[in-house]
Amino acid sequence: MLKDHIIPQLEEHSAFQIMIWQQDDAPLHCDLTPYDLSLWGIMKYRVYAQSPRDANHLKSLIKQKITSLNDNIELCQTICQSVADRCQMCINAGG
Repeated sequence: MLKDHIIPQLEEHSAFQIMIWQQDDAPLHCDLTPYDLSLWGIMKYRVYAQSPRDANHLKSLIKQKITSLNDNIELCQTICQSVADRCQMCINAGG
């Protein structure tokens, strides 16, 4: 894909000779959206802040914290807006 599509497109750019190519690690998981990644990070923080004692306690805490999201519409709206804002920044930057 890089060789056949990306590099030819980059070669057309006037600054190609001074570009620096950086290939980051693989995405966290191809099936997760930015919404999922944000929520998993928040859930992990909230669950582990309670210091689960064992697997059953961990499962119980996960269920409690996920259920509590239903009461926190503002958090969900903030995450959605954050994704929209990041997309707009990419568009504004010409990316």
